[in-house]
Amino acid sequence: MAKLHRVALRPTSNYWDLFDVPQRLFDQHFGIGIDDEEFLSMMMFPRFQRHFLRQMSRMDPKYGLSEVKNDKHEFRVQLDVSHFKPEELTVKTLDNNVIIVEGKHEEKPDEHGFISRQFTRKYMLPRDVQADKVVSSLTPDGMLVISAPKLAVEASANEKVIPINVGSASHEAIKNA
Repeated sequence: MAKLHRVALRPTSNYWDLFDVPQRLFDQHFGIGIDDEEFLSMMMFPRFQRHFLRQMSRMDPKYGLSEVKNDKHEFRVQLDVSHFKPEELTVKTLDNNVIIVEGKHEEKPDEHGFISRQFTRKYMLPRDVQADKVVSSLTPDGMLVISAPKLAVEASANEKVIPINVGSASHEAIKNA
């Protein structure tokens, strides 16, 4: 009788390392009613397809969007908070390595009845960010922009910049060597 061998498949790295920035989170408008297009798709398509249709339709910029950008100059977060007034939002840092964004508004009427919203979103600051220089601003269309500059990369004490000679004189020196 053949002996079965069991092999554990274990990834060699974390799966999230495969995803590079910028990262985007779509469909951040919680509590919004179902539009006609979604209602029809719920009747016409099986359950597993509806999920993908909803995700694709929500990629439209009119829906909530959160984007994180981390390049060599700055760390930047853009978050759609258009359902909140400036006084209903708070941005703070915790232990110089986490940005916490909170929003809350009490119950108010909308086109479908009454709604109240509350959210908390946390972003980990990279180690090379100047946490004491985090700033935030709110655009007229409701995008909250949070940014922090990166630390300047210092040159090594043993580093020496060598000039590059261009021209026929340097070419002759190579030939004669």
